[in-house]
Amino acid sequence: MSEVTVKQFAEVVGIPVDRLIAQLSDAGLSAKASDETITDDEKMTLLSYLRERHGKTEAESSPKRITLKRKMVSEIKGKTSQSGGIGQGKTTPRTISVEVRKKRTYVKRSETISDEDRALAKAASEAKIRQQREQEVAYEKTTEMAAKRAEKAKIEEQKAVEEKTQAAAVEVKASKQKKDKVKPKVEDTRTAEEVVRAQVEAVQVAEVREDKSTGKKKKRKGKSDTDHNRKELHVASDKSGRRKKKSKAGRGARSGVSSTTPQQHGFERPTAPIVYEVGIPETISVADLAQKMSVKAAEVIKVLMTLGTMATINQVLDQDTAFLIVEEMGHKPKRVNENALEDELIQNVKKGEKSPRSPVVTV
Repeated sequence: MSEVTVKQFAEVVGIPVDRLIAQLSDAGLSAKASDETITDDEKMTLLSYLRERHGKTEAESSPKRITLKRKMVSEIKGKTSQSGGIGQGKTTPRTISVEVRKKRTYVKRSETISDEDRALAKAASEAKIRQQREQEVAYEKTTEMAAKRAEKAKIEEQKAVEEKTQAAAVEVKASKQKKDKVKPKVEDTRTAEEVVRAQVEAVQVAEVREDKSTGKKKKRKGKSDTDHNRKELHVASDKSGRRKKKSKAGRGARSGVSSTTPQQHGFERPTAPIVYEVGIPETISVADLAQKMSVKAAEVIKVLMTLGTMATINQVLDQDTAFLIVEEMGHKPKRVNENALEDELIQNVKKGEKSPRSPVVTV
């Protein structure tokens, strides 16, 4: 609504057109007809003139706030169907009028800054500053919290690594202490086993002696049969007619043989335990370890149970555990390197002396 006709402006103000034209001429504006346009500057000039005429100063006469209303009418072309709906069925062109009303308020800046406005402006600026500060504080808090989180995560990670290291050190220390504790137990059990073995061996020796005595008696009872058989064998080899002499000679020979040859008896168990030198590789199963010591796998499993380890016959043991078990059972353990042959071959290759060879001449 920057430019309107004089007639329209008179209708807005609510005065006749002739009076408005007269006031415009009194205000020093050029005479205008009812159909001529009037600008906003001319309106302000007319308003200032009227205020001065009513006894107000220029400052007072100048308006503090002017509100202008503007109305615009536009047309939109659409389509209407026969049933009345838009865009359905058979359509017919239709024009729709749209009225747009706008309202603008112009305020003089020098006059607008009143106490209330100043307070409102100050409050708005303070609110804006406060909002900016809050945003800055929130940003600082978020960055600080993110930094704290990162630092906390780093500290927790370092703490976890330290705990793992400490746990590994404690585990190694505990295993060493366990080995140190196991060694005296091995010695103690070894002495106890020696006592038990001595008792068992004494019982076995007594049984063997009893078996010998019973065997001698049986031999004496069965001598006649064996002698008779031997007589028959001698008779078969010599001439006939000398049975009695042969029998005497046979008896003499038999007595001579018995006096010169040692008495034969059953198998005697060894009185002292057999100590084997057991070669232990880096890994060995329970069955293989028992086979090297010439014992049953159940005995090896019992020793493992005394050491606090549950194992099966096919379980693989490491070199240190097998070393302790062999010592526990009274044998001599010996560490074996599986790559000994390869290492020896490499050593022999390295020991060779380098010497220049004779030149090769080809024709």
